[in-house]
Amino acid sequence: MEIYEYVHSIGNRMFPTYEIEEDGKEYQVDTACTGDFIVPHKDGKLDMSKFPFTKEQFLENTSVIRSLQALGIDIEKFWVALLFVYYLTQKKTENVMAIPAPAFDQFRAFAKYLHANPDAKIRIWRGREHGVTIESQEAIQMLGALLAENSATLYANLSRNVEFGLGDFSINLKDCYKITFVVACLLPFLEQFKAMMRNSWARNVKGMKAMADVMAGIGRERQKNFLSYCQHLIRENFMYRFQSPELNYMNTDEAGFAVKFAPFINERNVIDIMDELAKAERHVTQNVNAKMVFFDLSLRLTVLIKR
Repeated sequence: MEIYEYVHSIGNRMFPTYEIEEDGKEYQVDTACTGDFIVPHKDGKLDMSKFPFTKEQFLENTSVIRSLQALGIDIEKFWVALLFVYYLTQKKTENVMAIPAPAFDQFRAFAKYLHANPDAKIRIWRGREHGVTIESQEAIQMLGALLAENSATLYANLSRNVEFGLGDFSINLKDCYKITFVVACLLPFLEQFKAMMRNSWARNVKGMKAMADVMAGIGRERQKNFLSYCQHLIRENFMYRFQSPELNYMNTDEAGFAVKFAPFINERNVIDIMDELAKAERHVTQNVNAKMVFFDLSLRLTVLIKR
């Protein structure tokens, strides 16, 4: 059903499932985790008492609703997707053991130190007893690698108080009502790029603020990837004007968008736009406040896009 469009999009992106045809080729099918949610929801058997928010509260949150509308997201479909994300995180963490967050802070600091100092020694003791000292570099390196590779899994399995990893995203389980995770899942980079450029062209300040809030919630690595992707699209749209297909590297959706967008990227603004995007990426790398970075970028683009 169309109402579950966003649910399928999130589930299939984060938990892809494949089947193999007789000729050995793989093809993607709907992941089972979506069906586990859709069936009881469709039949009216989803236990809403387990959700710490209601649809009425969701609709009354005007800042959220306006942000979604500015991004062109269907409100009803998004509500169902929000239920799905909460249902999924609850299902995957309801039986895990809770331990205090400070214990995780110590564990994380230990893992980072061990990874950064491979020549370190590890000593474990109780009271005045000597305990055990690990000096073998091979053993320490193996331990460091295990901790680094499995820390996300350990966090997910041990605590519902810190973070739960879900694909390339992570959310704080105490704040499942926050919308940034779902928005990040629903909007691929091309759609985010379109929204940013349209807001800048229309000088839609509310849209710019909403976009900045969304981008601030997707994590620093994806922020950098998005800004790198923006630079790629600006370059491709500038080259598109020369009508030389061999110079372009765009997929079908990007090429379709370029038909209308490319005329706005020209020799008068292309260098400055690229510079602003590169500067924003540099600021994200330097851990500057993401909301400020993306809002400032959108404001600067309002001038450049109309040159």
